[in-house]
Amino acid sequence: MIAWPKVSFGSMSGASIRRVLLRVLGLGCATVIWLGAQNETNATKIKKIAVVYRDQHGMHTVSEQEIARIVGLQVNRQPRGIASREAALKAMPSLVRADLSLGLDGKLLVELESSRPVLRVMPTGRPGYYLDDRGQGVPLSSGFAWPLPLVLGQVPGHWSQALTAQHNGLALALRAYGFLDQDSLLHDEVTQYLLMGMDSASLSLETRSGQRIWVGTSFDLHHKLQKLAAFYRWAPVDSTPQRFHNINLIFKDQIVCR
Repeated sequence: MIAWPKVSFGSMSGASIRRVLLRVLGLGCATVIWLGAQNETNATKIKKIAVVYRDQHGMHTVSEQEIARIVGLQVNRQPRGIASREAALKAMPSLVRADLSLGLDGKLLVELESSRPVLRVMPTGRPGYYLDDRGQGVPLSSGFAWPLPLVLGQVPGHWSQALTAQHNGLALALRAYGFLDQDSLLHDEVTQYLLMGMDSASLSLETRSGQRIWVGTSFDLHHKLQKLAAFYRWAPVDSTPQRFHNINLIFKDQIVCR
């Protein structure tokens, strides 16, 4: 309730009258603005929430329940702090993009794009985290159940430290994965990436059948993996890869098996 001033003009000078009129006019404008804001607030309460995933890969690392928890969305809640809620989503390491928009009909649209986890990193004695296709660590999500190859050995202990730009081993594993993922035979064959040596700069692979493939350092990596792909496709019948327990790729233009 706004109390209007009682004004008696009989004994007032012209200047005083003008001041009173300006005060009355100011209060009137403030009242109109306040009533308009209240009407707009009541008309645009959140009546429905719609979450739309814009991922091209279909891997949703954040569930709708987790979105609701982080953003704190509630039906019929007044649309205050939309920008801060959007900022909270954008701060999530597993999201590439997050946009919130509130329509005049009260529908809150949440558009998300997740990063694509490609490897699961398993530090000793810890639950681990994902490494995405951007080369960044991403915390585990209870709503994400896609099977991923494992990265073992000398790896960072926490997802926030897992950046391929700062860790030679993770960079090597991601480069190797990028090649193998494009190969129709090796894509599903390699299940583990083991990092060893100084600065985790040496790599070996393990297959579904338990074979150990020694890759070594990142030197000539593409050529080594090309040799492996050719071996799986065109090895003689009596020397197929599945017959060997260990495959060594580090020698130029040859593969040593035993």
